[in-house]
Amino acid sequence: MQQSANTDFDLIFLDPATVTFFRTGGSAVRATIADPKIGYERTVLICQIARAFPLSLQDQYIGLRDAKDKDVGMLEKLTGLDAESRKILDEELERRYFVPTIQRVTMVKKEYDTVNFEVETDKGARKFAVQNLKDSIQEVSGGRVLLTDRTGSRYNIPDYRKLDEKTLAILSRVL
Repeated sequence: MQQSANTDFDLIFLDPATVTFFRTGGSAVRATIADPKIGYERTVLICQIARAFPLSLQDQYIGLRDAKDKDVGMLEKLTGLDAESRKILDEELERRYFVPTIQRVTMVKKEYDTVNFEVETDKGARKFAVQNLKDSIQEVSGGRVLLTDRTGSRYNIPDYRKLDEKTLAILSRVL
């Protein structure tokens, strides 16, 4: 008797040459996968793309999930993807992991349970609001701080101790 794989828990490494990403009108990404490891050709109407190791292995171990957040498979490496698919994959990863680095804080204003920030980042000037300050600011390690705004966007401060005095004074009012 042949055992069938439990696809809820089995990690399937896909061959990049069998995966094609495309967009249809909107911003959603679709994927067609013709890898024999999944048993048949399959189209994922809304394909979520994420790195398994976002800080250390940015071009390896890229996970694909469907709209119901169910694992489809993983690309161990990206070599073999066609040029258009690679472009779409890179765009999605850039969008998902867009984390501007705060270089200077120009204004912080507290209004009720919201703190409004105006900052200068490596990606330009930004304005954002943070709710529930305790849950939205995380000191990761060695002075590194991550802020998450109310829309889920993240902002990085590599080492708050290295910020200029004015920025530290502004931040000290809310941190």
